Amino acid sequence: MSTFGQNKELLLLEKHMQQLLTPFLKNPRLLLIQREASQTWSPADHLEYIFHVNLQLLMNLHTLPAQKKELSRKPTLLARFILITGYFPQKVDRSLAPYEPGQTDRDRNINWLHEHYDFWNDKLAGLHFLPSGWQHKVLDRHHEKLGYLTGTDWVRIMDLFTRNHRKTVNKIIQNTDISELKKQIS
Repeated sequence: MSTFGQNKELLLLEKHMQQLLTPFLKNPRLLLIQREASQTWSPADHLEYIFHVNLQLLMNLHTLPAQKKELSRKPTLLARFILITGYFPQKVDRSLAPYEPGQTDRDRNINWLHEHYDFWNDKLAGLHFLPSGWQHKVLDRHHEKLGYLTGTDWVRIMDLFTRNHRKTVNKIIQNTDISELKKQIS
């Protein structure tokens, strides 16, 4: 199998993260968009959530080559549904990784974005250098809602998760009057 074939999921994940972050890197004012209501999230909330969840998964994937026991892949019905359809039901998304943005990272500005993206990107790049075969190993951590998944399954889950949030973030940005943000800054 070619290097590209082994890492196509990683390349897609990297591409989709870049697509998610590019608007904010080009126009940091977008990080100032506030929550529309108490039960919704701002774009910065979504970014923090994505960084939090994906970083946890990336760090877990780095442990795959060192695992001693061989586990069987046992995805739950929900995991199969997500991997086959690419669809994350909204209510399920937050229950998969309970985390409330804004609790820890309060000053989410362009420096915060660069710092988190650089750290995330380093961890993602590190997967390209793991010994071959990590993609087919099953992570030794049972996920309550998704079961036991392979490295490739988890990379696909991260990619689908990122794309799902990117759609939401893009809708928020499209529905925001950027001129109002300029007034808030002045």
